[in-house]
Amino acid sequence: MIYLIAAYLWLTLHQAYNVWTWMGVFRIEKILAAVILTAWATAGEKTFIENKVNLAVGLMVVAMTIAAVMSPYQSVLDNREYYDWMKAALLYLLMMTLIKSEKELKFLLTTMIISWFLYMGHSYYEFHCGRGSWQQGVWKIIGVDGSDANTFGMRCNYMVPFLFPFAMLLKKKWHYLFILAYLLLFVRVIQLTGSRTSFLMLILFAITAGVLSKHRVKIIPALLIGAAVGWATLDESQKERYRTIWDSSAGAGHTQTYADGRLAGFYGGLEVFMTSPIWGVGPGCYRFTPVATGYGEHKGAYTHFLYGQIPSNIGLLGILGWSSMLVCVGLNHMQIRELDNEFKRRKLENESKFVAALSYAIMLSFFLLLFGGFAGHNAFNWNWLWYPAFQGVGLYVLQQKMIEVKKAESLSAAVEKC
Repeated sequence: MIYLIAAYLWLTLHQAYNVWTWMGVFRIEKILAAVILTAWATAGEKTFIENKVNLAVGLMVVAMTIAAVMSPYQSVLDNREYYDWMKAALLYLLMMTLIKSEKELKFLLTTMIISWFLYMGHSYYEFHCGRGSWQQGVWKIIGVDGSDANTFGMRCNYMVPFLFPFAMLLKKKWHYLFILAYLLLFVRVIQLTGSRTSFLMLILFAITAGVLSKHRVKIIPALLIGAAVGWATLDESQKERYRTIWDSSAGAGHTQTYADGRLAGFYGGLEVFMTSPIWGVGPGCYRFTPVATGYGEHKGAYTHFLYGQIPSNIGLLGILGWSSMLVCVGLNHMQIRELDNEFKRRKLENESKFVAALSYAIMLSFFLLLFGGFAGHNAFNWNWLWYPAFQGVGLYVLQQKMIEVKKAESLSAAVEKC
């Protein structure tokens, strides 16, 4: 079953859609989903991992479903955002139901990292074959699945923190060449997106990783040298694009226009929210509202602002579910830290270090998701669902290990008394 889940995860990460043209013809993803659900339904004992985040995810499922059904702008059967989000919810259900061991968790993490590496590599190859997007005077790389440059760049940033726990799984020194290749490809892809938000997220991640690392004395100078080399590899149009981060007069004069578009999405989202405060107007349906279609250059646009997207699309129900999920992820992280400290006090840190590193990676990625939300409509990304599933399984694994340790300690104490 773990291999079926991994295969579905690989497909849902998008890079597989254009690897073979027949995949689009035979709808292999739907076929695989049917196979997985059949295998899940006929499997033996299934136990759902008890975790506080399940309630938050359940609230989100309810909010998304009600919003999609009640939307006056689009049928639930035609709502792509709802359909894609429910695919992520399916993976959440499978992981929380069937993944019970650290070995399986490591296998899924490996699948996710390798899948994303292939996705970036395939997109980079297609870019050099002439597939891109010309925007703001810059030829930009896009995702092979059709994701625009900004979305593609931000998604790559959300994934990179997981290299830390992944590195713990490597056995030989030459395996670290994959980490190096991944990082070089990642940096180059971000350069080619021309996305200022993705560029800032890359800088933020590099600074955070450098400061928090035990080897910061070596890493920080290397980052500074790498930054200088990276800037030198940009062409003039790309440099001019990134200069607009600190100089609004640089570039083709689009800086203020796009900043206004983000604010328009925020205030427009709140305006739409007031028209349907309970369940919103439906996932992805903001662009069909009179508010969105009245913004001139931004006519029919998405909100491009997470904090306007959630209230307008899924209303108070969605706000409750989404904010609850953030709180629960934070509480789960605190529990994992406490268990990690307990293992360390017993000098059993090897039992908990992988899950602890995984949880830290999830928290960093959530921070990047929240930061990216100031310039993107990422509320329905699969990251919001899958990362809590990884964390929930990890917490369960540590709890089971601690139960076994305490049993062994009790048995040892009883033997000593005898």
